[in-house]
Amino acid sequence: NIHESYEGVSGFIARCNEIGAKMKAQGKQLCYHNHAFEFEVYDGERTFERLINETTADTLHFIPDTYWMQVGGVNPAEYMKKLKGRVEVCHFKDMRIVNNQQRFAECGTGNLDLDSCYQTCKEIGVKYIVIEQDLCYEKDVFDSVKTDTIEVTAALGDKKVTKIVKLKQNPKLIASYEADQAKKADSTPSETPSETPSEAPSAAPQEKEK
Repeated sequence: NIHESYEGVSGFIARCNEIGAKMKAQGKQLCYHNHAFEFEVYDGERTFERLINETTADTLHFIPDTYWMQVGGVNPAEYMKKLKGRVEVCHFKDMRIVNNQQRFAECGTGNLDLDSCYQTCKEIGVKYIVIEQDLCYEKDVFDSVKTDTIEVTAALGDKKVTKIVKLKQNPKLIASYEADQAKKADSTPSETPSETPSEAPSAAPQEKEK
């Protein structure tokens, strides 16, 4: 893998600069979304630092991920300040520890300081925050989305910037939700959720492909 050596990273950066310049000439912007391996160090240099320092705002922007930054061993809110002027979209994920193992958590229910991350996003000019939930584990996906939505909405005290939270509607998930709710209504009417099928799916995020 190209990220497993200093030379490999050098080649990748060169390619980013090449492709980024071509995209810029066409009025487009190349963006890079991080995971945790970018925080590995080769020959005394952290890969993410090289991505920042050996590219320019013209050739490469970033889509930082709070969860993977935390896994990588940095403070997401502080580290994102290095990316000012090069970030328009940020991925918010939370993290909890279960049986001494890290797990994805609905935003606001884990251990990440997402309040500070949010403030940093405002400071560095982020336009959109994408709420992500890679795995729901034993929890129903719509319950997970509902928790995300409630927690995020409650946290956004500044009404002028609530528009930066975007959750994409997914028709397939909505159809699945409606079928599930109809089945529940037939079997246990008294336990039917108070919200209507048209309300909950409006916050359902696009299923993430791995």
